[in-house]
Amino acid sequence: MDEKTILAYQIRKLTLLLAGVLIVLSLIFKEASITGGIAIGALVSIIGFNMVVKMAYKINGPSAGRSARANYLLRYMIYALIFGVSYWRGFNIFALLAGFLCNKAAILIYTRFFADKEVK
Repeated sequence: MDEKTILAYQIRKLTLLLAGVLIVLSLIFKEASITGGIAIGALVSIIGFNMVVKMAYKINGPSAGRSARANYLLRYMIYALIFGVSYWRGFNIFALLAGFLCNKAAILIYTRFFADKEVK
């Protein structure tokens, strides 16, 4: 595997770890809408991250801007659809956002604590 693939894998793994911790903590409330919301939010963020990674591999040439905008629009439409349906089905919106932010936190944690060690 190349370096970018390993990086994406490690970020996905860290995202799942963070989401797992939040899910275990959410079991304290014994509220399925919170636990489910965190799980759905984390899975949606991983789907979006995978779409960004795939787009980064494909982008080249003069139509790169158009392709990036189309991918961006599709990704945000998927986010809106899944978040809307999840909210409609009764999942906690703050839990959805917390799960969604697990990927962002994983990227920040990875760059802060692990990225420098690999460069040296």
